[in-house]
Amino acid sequence: MLRRGPSPRLCLVLALTLVPPVLAGCDSDSYAPPPPVGLKTASSSSATAMPVRAKEVVLILPVEENADLRTYENVSRVEAGNLHVIHRAFRPRANDPASNQAALISQAVADGASALLVVPDDSKETADALAAAGRKGVPIILIGRPLASPPDGPPYTLVTLPDYAASARKLVEILVEDTRKAGLPADAPFLLVKSVWKDETTAARTAAVAAALKAAGVTVAATVEVVEASDESRRRFDAALKAHPDIRAVFADDDQGFTIGTAARDETNPRGKYMVAGYVFSRNNVMLVATNQVSAMVERGVEPLARRATRIAVDRIEGRPVPDRVEVEMNLRRATDPINPPSFR
Repeated sequence: MLRRGPSPRLCLVLALTLVPPVLAGCDSDSYAPPPPVGLKTASSSSATAMPVRAKEVVLILPVEENADLRTYENVSRVEAGNLHVIHRAFRPRANDPASNQAALISQAVADGASALLVVPDDSKETADALAAAGRKGVPIILIGRPLASPPDGPPYTLVTLPDYAASARKLVEILVEDTRKAGLPADAPFLLVKSVWKDETTAARTAAVAAALKAAGVTVAATVEVVEASDESRRRFDAALKAHPDIRAVFADDDQGFTIGTAARDETNPRGKYMVAGYVFSRNNVMLVATNQVSAMVERGVEPLARRATRIAVDRIEGRPVPDRVEVEMNLRRATDPINPPSFR
């Protein structure tokens, strides 16, 4: 009987399995293609190197809400981006217990924060959490609100604004001088304009202004509380101006006082002649000085404060020496010809 040999299909399969691989880029041990040019293979030394840990600045805010705190968050985030570091921000929720800021601090440390920017509340829990973070080597930078450093840990860095006493005295001094040059009665009173919204330094600023006015022998005819540049605020101001038409100056505690005070004075039928000076939050109002619409203003320095605090956090991360207290200057701007605003012409 004749025996049949292997089928042609079987022969083809056997031939293919016995032929060494000749595909371009393959060797005899593997069909994996060669690594791309410029990339190291898994056997290279870089594959086992530990990745560089990114620097992370964490901002911890208190539960309350105001324009200064919102500015801290926004400006700090932008500055961190400019410095090429990660930025995260947290604040307790409105109904959280007092210990919640402390919990946020502890969680940020556990998550590996490189430095903490903190506007601390006055709870013991927060003080204890910051002390614990400092003992673990995490740099603590306080924004605006002082807190004693623990005796058993590294000192905190406080980044803050100067005391308001000097700037308040200077603003009152300028107003008194300019009203005298303008020929306004030396015994005429001032009108004080304040915002109903409180910021981080409202209490300190109010006390400093009151002390400066008293020291200069200035009488305050009335205090007008305004809510931004609203119609209601303007009605309040106009009512005070009607009741006290003999005022010689308006001292503005915030931007709204400048806006309302100059608008009322410079209308087509001005109600009276008076000078304006005070404090501003926004640099947009600087033009009022440049164009002699007001006598003087002090920029409160909220944005520079947040920028400086963020830079100091990075300095601490990178081991550069930083003092325990850093004051951010508040700029005083004075008009060159304040006795000639539009309503005086």
